Amino acid sequence: MANSKAHLKRLRTLYYMATPRQRFGIAKQRLDNPDSAPNNLIQAVSATEGFARSWAIHILATFKKNKLKWAYDQLEKKGPEFLIENCICPYLKKSPEELFGKKDWDNFQLAIQYRNLLIHEATFLNLAIARPFIKSTETVFNKLGQTLGVASK
Repeated sequence: MANSKAHLKRLRTLYYMATPRQRFGIAKQRLDNPDSAPNNLIQAVSATEGFARSWAIHILATFKKNKLKWAYDQLEKKGPEFLIENCICPYLKKSPEELFGKKDWDNFQLAIQYRNLLIHEATFLNLAIARPFIKSTETVFNKLGQTLGVASK
């Protein structure tokens, strides 16, 4: 157990030390290997959340003299809506609706709720229901990457 805790600590350190470009690449790999609708939805929301957190950490650290560990500690438990609404969008001086479009932003918020249900309740979601949420989440993810300049348009 002590080794697992040490390993987790090392992984967390690697996470917040990685640049948003590096985090985007890793998150993109997760999106490129879907297996089922629930897993794809979980992967899409989680990849978007991880990339958004990395960018938010770097934004917050900029205002605190590059204190990445401090910024990570502040944002570690925050969800994707918080990260985008309270860190990234104010930094860009845009609302989520302006950045992603109302439909995709609304669907992304629902995708987060489905993801949480799928993770915590181990339930199933068929592709017909999951597809629009997955598509909107990928739109949010790619728009974030394009806005930061780490993804092609």
